[in-house]
Amino acid sequence: MTSATQFPRFIVFVKDDMKSNRLVKRTIQKNLDREELCGKMMTCAQTGASYTEAATFCKKALGIDNPKILSSSNIEVREGSVLTDQLYFCQDASKGPSSYTYFKPRAVPCPEEGFIMGNVNLVLRDADQFCLSENLERIIADYGSPVRITAPGGKEMMVLVSDADQVAQICSDEQVFQKNKPNENSALGITRGNQSNPGLFLQGTEETAWGVGHRILINAFSMKSMRIYLPVINERMRALTKAYEALGSTYFDIPDLMTRMTYDSIGMAMMNLQFKCIEDVGTNHIHPFIQQMQISLDASNYLVSHPLQRAWSKKIKAQKAEAVAEMRRMSMDVIKQRRDLISKGEKPAYEDMLSLMMNASDPETGSKMSDEDMVGNINVFLVAGHETTSGLLSFLFYLLSLNPSVESKIEAEISYVLAGQDGDIEWAQMSKLTYIEQCLLETLRLYPTAPGIQRTAHSDTVLGGFFVPKGTSLQVPTNALHRDPRVWGEDVLEFKPERFERETRQKREERFPHCYKPFGSGMRACVGMQFAMIEAKVVVAKTLQRFRLRTEPGYTLKIHQNLTVSINIILKLTCMRQY
Repeated sequence: MTSATQFPRFIVFVKDDMKSNRLVKRTIQKNLDREELCGKMMTCAQTGASYTEAATFCKKALGIDNPKILSSSNIEVREGSVLTDQLYFCQDASKGPSSYTYFKPRAVPCPEEGFIMGNVNLVLRDADQFCLSENLERIIADYGSPVRITAPGGKEMMVLVSDADQVAQICSDEQVFQKNKPNENSALGITRGNQSNPGLFLQGTEETAWGVGHRILINAFSMKSMRIYLPVINERMRALTKAYEALGSTYFDIPDLMTRMTYDSIGMAMMNLQFKCIEDVGTNHIHPFIQQMQISLDASNYLVSHPLQRAWSKKIKAQKAEAVAEMRRMSMDVIKQRRDLISKGEKPAYEDMLSLMMNASDPETGSKMSDEDMVGNINVFLVAGHETTSGLLSFLFYLLSLNPSVESKIEAEISYVLAGQDGDIEWAQMSKLTYIEQCLLETLRLYPTAPGIQRTAHSDTVLGGFFVPKGTSLQVPTNALHRDPRVWGEDVLEFKPERFERETRQKREERFPHCYKPFGSGMRACVGMQFAMIEAKVVVAKTLQRFRLRTEPGYTLKIHQNLTVSINIILKLTCMRQY
């Protein structure tokens, strides 16, 4: 019998009320690989399959000489028809309506599994040399897309997907593929913990608070709001320039300095809170809020990177819970202080994100955001808003140190747009820094700081010709998606900002509309991406207007990943006055 796997456009379901299940199982075990049976009858054709393809499938794969193909409503499919995405079943016309051939679905391929560990060892291999996203990229390179990863005991952990066409299906069908409340053992689930109001990033699409918060916060990150936040970013950039000057021509920790910049900017834009992390460079002082956040992140990162130790890590879990509780208490204090200010007839110096969260209503339901939800969003934006942008800037400065010709082009653009202006960047100048934007986008292609897109299948479906059951957890490792030679060319590992010139980008997106996902996708895309790009543009332009950055001799790039991907803290760059 011809294997059904030679016909990837079709899958086969098994009738769930069979009287002779043993016969069914023997037939499957004899002719196909072992897999759990799907509790349905009928064969299913992928959208757009022709009658001829379906008939050929029934004859060669199912062994039915005289196939009669019917829709789920019992209407016969005839020659010349195109099968849509509904269910179909096949009868042998010569044997009558009770004749079926029973098979299993074509499952997502799974690398060889160990009896105890499943194949999760592939994810954890060489953990001292590779970060998780690099390991997932290696798995896909070895086994293709999609590929199934199993946890200890053989339980399915996730399906990895990086093929641009398969990712397009996941990203475009948000009814089937949704972001749910994170599993408690996932990186996001560990970060969320037992918080009932954890903020947008850690909420599932099905949670009511996510919908309300998302619709309200879209306005907080609109272009109108960005104009309000630009002076805040400029003010913090002046402080960063003073820090550069104090350091002089020496080696320093660029990821740390970028993190201080992003902490300060998001703190001011979010709730007019001055952390002054940049001013604390070289001291032991740290703002209490940042201190608690760091304790929480360190604990989450440890639990994510040590899955086998989680059950015995009660002390670390307790430290994390205490730090999160303290962060929530401090955030609630900020909200109360703001309410007290308003009650006195006063208002903050500018409309920050907290003001918008307090005053705005959900345009769909009329609901306002609760204080607990505001607290969750304050905390999650501070976490997500500082790590990803500081990682982006650190990676870009590293890449520029290796590509002086690219750096020279940036300097030429800065000289032209700013025209020797040594003050703040104006709003009208932001849109003219196009080459800097291309460099930032190319950096996020090579080194995406958000490591992946997670989705859950909300119904049985077909992905790339493979059956994906309802409830399957899927992950798109963005670095694997962004390094596909079929999409980006054979020079995929080279740093080439010109990939994001308008015409080049448009042509690529016409063929592969979902090949680039550094900020997530669809309604679950990062609402703060405009803020991140504007902040990064300011930092790059004002830094390279006066300074150049160089790596230490002999430095080898070291990447680590916890909740985000970043350069290892040992990276040092030298800062030299340009003029």
